[in-house]
Amino acid sequence: MLANRDVDLSELVTVTGVELGSENLVGTTLPVLRHVALETRPYAFLAKPHWVDNAAAMLRHMLELRIRVQVEARRLALLEEAVKTITQRVNLFDKVLIPKAKANIKRIKIYLSDEEMAAVVRSKISKRKRAEHIAA
Repeated sequence: MLANRDVDLSELVTVTGVELGSENLVGTTLPVLRHVALETRPYAFLAKPHWVDNAAAMLRHMLELRIRVQVEARRLALLEEAVKTITQRVNLFDKVLIPKAKANIKRIKIYLSDEEMAAVVRSKISKRKRAEHIAA
């Protein structure tokens, strides 16, 4: 029935407005489709075939779905970008920052061990001098 070129369906249903919101998902702001305003152009019911009503309803549904697909595609692109950034951060931590921190912790442990050993040695020297001073 849609192949009938005598029935003009162009601009039968038009988009008059799209309301978008935003959603924060794991630190990424994503668009959310709140409402799609569609307008059906008035037509004479008796001058058009009976299937035009169904065609108008299907066109409304199709336009809304196309807008939903566009919004979801944008959400997907933003999430892929966020995944890329998070992967870079994880790699930075795993391959650079954590090994550097472990090396620094090892160096600090060695320094503290050396300081503890030096304190014990100073304590023994002080004790020996005090014992010599008391004996003398």
